[in-house]
Amino acid sequence: MMTTTMPTPVPRQTENLEDQPTRRAVERLDNRIERYLPPGVIVMWPISYLDVAVQRLAVPDGWLVCDGALHNKNDYKALYEIIGNRYGGVDADGTFATPEIDLSAIHSASEPERFNIVAIIKAR
Repeated sequence: MMTTTMPTPVPRQTENLEDQPTRRAVERLDNRIERYLPPGVIVMWPISYLDVAVQRLAVPDGWLVCDGALHNKNDYKALYEIIGNRYGGVDADGTFATPEIDLSAIHSASEPERFNIVAIIKAR
């Protein structure tokens, strides 16, 4: 099985957005996502190639990239209760893995050189 290394996720930072209306819209969307989607839901999330270049992904807090990485089950109890060790990890070691989902074929139609899409899973 071929694996790729994804950059380390970091919380989405809205203070760097260029304008106030965009920042408010992203914050409202983040709040709605948190309120209505349960742990285990997988969605597509846009990232910029700049994030990838500096080995950072701006994903919402409480979400993990679906890259097959191992995580501590105590850090993400709600997600672990749903997926367990289905995608990897060792229960005795207290680890589990997120599913590995490759969305590299999906690009932004308007700016394909600047954005890509990754799959993220709600962890909390």
